[in-house]
Amino acid sequence: MTKSLKNVEISVVKDLSSFISEHTLNAICETAMGVSLQKLGEFQKQYRNAINEIVELMIYRALRPWFYNDMLFALSSAGRKQKKVLKILHGFTEKVRNKTPSYTSYFIFI
Repeated sequence: MTKSLKNVEISVVKDLSSFISEHTLNAICETAMGVSLQKLGEFQKQYRNAINEIVELMIYRALRPWFYNDMLFALSSAGRKQKKVLKILHGFTEKVRNKTPSYTSYFIFI
């Protein structure tokens, strides 16, 4: 994060919450999953946007009791949007799974 702040130098960071959330998410991904989001290029932006969208959809659904029913929610435009967003999030999980080494074979031989 300090390197990013040094790169900013003269310009002022207007939206500090997005700056902090970007680096927090990257730190979580690096420590928990061993993958840096910065190395994923365009896919990192899609993933970050998908996280923001899924949170908005969760709040949207929580504030509308008629959408507590899964079938009604799935038929709505928000339900269809959630399905698309979940594909992006699950795609990221699969991508991380394929990149990280599998330690299961190591533990089998011990």
